[in-house]
Amino acid sequence: MEIIADPVKLQSDPLPKNLIDEISRFNTDESFVFYNFPFYVGETTDEAVRAQVVLVSKKYGVLCFTCLSSSESSTESDHENLDALDSHLFARINKFSDLRKGKRDLKIKITCKIFVSVKINDPKFVFVTTDEIPQLIIENESDVLSDNEFRVLCSAIEGSDRLQKKKERITAKPLSMGD
Repeated sequence: MEIIADPVKLQSDPLPKNLIDEISRFNTDESFVFYNFPFYVGETTDEAVRAQVVLVSKKYGVLCFTCLSSSESSTESDHENLDALDSHLFARINKFSDLRKGKRDLKIKITCKIFVSVKINDPKFVFVTTDEIPQLIIENESDVLSDNEFRVLCSAIEGSDRLQKKKERITAKPLSMGD
């Protein structure tokens, strides 16, 4: 597992650090854990959609988290951000036929949750605590992606799928002196 994070910022952010430590204890397959990434522009230019922690795995799909101190401190905005993040991720991944089983059915699962240190009331099962992380990862298990499918998944999430390779230019006369 590779953790992609600014170590200084991660050390000063205890909840995401605890979550990443817990994910690291669960021996996942080839995977990446992103901290404060991906960062997408929302429906308006003022609005930014981001996850604090994202696990991208060949076997366990995509798990993304927003971190709060307790479930009581969550706001409607937190839930809207989570829904928007889920929509952005699904739309980006669904573009690639390599990652789809059918038109609206992905080969992997995408799960978005709010990680809290204290959970009080959770009728919609949106919140998870440290103790629930291993079970959540197991429940997100799906068919194992091939190496190429995993590369496509990572590039879709990172947004690097839009980068184009530089075309090689063919010269009429190699090594000519301007003839």
